[in-house]
Amino acid sequence: MCFSSEEFLSIEGDRVAVPITKGRRDRSRSLVSERRRRGHMKEKLYQLRALVPNITRMDKASIIGDAEAYVRDLQNQAKVLEEEIKSLESLGGGDRSAWYPFETLRGARIMDDKRPIEGKISRMDMFRVGERTFYVRLVCIGGGASMSAALYASFELVPCFHIESSNFSTTTVGESMLSLTLQVRDFGEEMNTSILKQWLATAFISQGLVLETLMTS
Repeated sequence: MCFSSEEFLSIEGDRVAVPITKGRRDRSRSLVSERRRRGHMKEKLYQLRALVPNITRMDKASIIGDAEAYVRDLQNQAKVLEEEIKSLESLGGGDRSAWYPFETLRGARIMDDKRPIEGKISRMDMFRVGERTFYVRLVCIGGGASMSAALYASFELVPCFHIESSNFSTTTVGESMLSLTLQVRDFGEEMNTSILKQWLATAFISQGLVLETLMTS
């Protein structure tokens, strides 16, 4: 068997002067390639972790799973907006006032991929109780100060919204409810639940709230 006296085996960063056969040299190259592959994969995981908010754990399976869930949430939000916009287009036609206050909300990135998800809205009920007054009830997955702040901030985004009364409460573990009486002021056109839902859907998503299902009335 022939050895090459000019080759060395690298062990833990040190070069050890031992003869290397062809088979051992091939295995050494395979180990180097595998290290590079794993290092490249780890780098990609770090990049993915930086893009996805609310990573639950730092292991590979959790990072990938959280990323998949985040993408599904974004797709659901896009679907809700698309369907609500189509509904509004059919009602509002070419009337620009039907799109108010979207120009006001334009400064807020609706689908901001860096914004953390504050919670999910699983149900929304809305009823007209006056000419320009509506009763709104939201059932949310998630609670606490951040959820409450995101909900109220959503209503504050629309200048013509005036909350007459409201109540935020935690119903069960991990679930909360916001009920309020909302008055629409300084809006020249006839207000209906379809337009109001579209405004709220846009405002909620801009505050990092995920709409799980289409809203009902």
